Amino acid sequence: MEIRHYIQNWKDYKRVIVVSDKGSVFVDLYQYPLYPHCNSVKSEIWGLFVEETFRNKGIAKQLLQYAENIVKQFGESCIAIVWDNSTPLWILEWYKKSGYKFCQHLNDTDTLLIKKIKD
Repeated sequence: MEIRHYIQNWKDYKRVIVVSDKGSVFVDLYQYPLYPHCNSVKSEIWGLFVEETFRNKGIAKQLLQYAENIVKQFGESCIAIVWDNSTPLWILEWYKKSGYKFCQHLNDTDTLLIKKIKD
């Protein structure tokens, strides 16, 4: 599967759009910490999507790893994912299996997950 990415430069951050013919994911890389309690987190992955006919074939894992490698290339050592509790619980468990750990509840619906991605 060919995966490629595009970078958009905004005032305070870069958005990296990772795409393939089977799915996509977004990475936001900020110039400042995103969460006050965790000064090392300046990047966030969101919007991971795999076309229904390609699910359960490792595509999401490949897209996630590609996105994490981009974060490393920008010199970051930590990455965040915010899980909304209206999303199926199996997705939260999948992120945990992928190395993301509970950090804190941000509010009644959002949970912050963090992964250290140092080499």
